[in-house]
Amino acid sequence: LKRRQMKKMYWEMKQRKKKQSPLSSLSKRKNPLKKLLMWQMQKRAERILNSPSFVSLESKKAARAARFGNSSVPTKDLSSDNKPMVNLDKLKERAQRFGLNVSSISRKSEDDDKLKKRKDSAGTGTTEDTEAKKRKRAERFGIA
Repeated sequence: LKRRQMKKMYWEMKQRKKKQSPLSSLSKRKNPLKKLLMWQMQKRAERILNSPSFVSLESKKAARAARFGNSSVPTKDLSSDNKPMVNLDKLKERAQRFGLNVSSISRKSEDDDKLKKRKDSAGTGTTEDTEAKKRKRAERFGIA
């Protein structure tokens, strides 16, 4: 009788220990590491959320808006009316300072300038230039 009681007490102590320790989940066969990691993540989240230094995302945005002078938190609008005017001179200065064009607007204007320079150096002028040349040639040879 004493032996049975001892075994029963030992078994009950083991069961209590299993329920209390987080490592008891390692003894189970179905992905014990995942359960342990989930338990650790839950504990960490509880510590962070309950800490006095935790600040929600909305309050951070509101504090930033107040610091930089915006009275309300900016929202994402699909309208393009709120876009500021782009100064091409500033974009060109930035491109020269950093060595490359980041803005598509300044890149496009730079490509147009390059194309215009190529046309000028290749000798293909505008239609006004060709018309003037034709008139001069006609006057020289007496065709007109």
